[in-house]
Amino acid sequence: MSELELRLNNVNIGKVREVVEKAKSDPSVVKRRMVIKGSWNLGEGPQFKTRVKFEEGEADIVVDLPKFMGGSGSAPSPLHICLAGLTSCFAGTIASIASEKGVKLKVLEVTVEASYDFSKTFGLADKPILEGIEFKVNIDTEDAGREEVEEIIRQAEERCPAMYCLTRPIPVKVSIG
Repeated sequence: MSELELRLNNVNIGKVREVVEKAKSDPSVVKRRMVIKGSWNLGEGPQFKTRVKFEEGEADIVVDLPKFMGGSGSAPSPLHICLAGLTSCFAGTIASIASEKGVKLKVLEVTVEASYDFSKTFGLADKPILEGIEFKVNIDTEDAGREEVEEIIRQAEERCPAMYCLTRPIPVKVSIG
């Protein structure tokens, strides 16, 4: 196996190292643009569908509002998709950092719990919709001690793209057309 194919914890750490080295002299290497276009279903069934393209293919994502919000509840809600993305991103960041440090994982499970208040959505009150998010990480390694695992988690909290987006304001622009 070549250096570029070096894998640990199902992370191609050789490729990660290559990208990091290139990005040191060319920051554009770590920049990406994503465009997602979806359609609202005006008939029966799940309310929203998008086809996302990624490096090795395409996949449909179907979303539906819960019944109490006027949907059929027949597909994951937008917040299910959002939190699933957040959870998988955090898990992936933990696995990547562990791999960078040469820590072999035996178990990595991430659970997210979130409490909602939809008062704002229904125009009833100006309260935050997400009252809080709690992550629970079940992690076991072959060789790392508690302090090293805590440091991996701390770094993942700082470096996770989805966590970063969730905890810092993002400029948003909406246009018609």
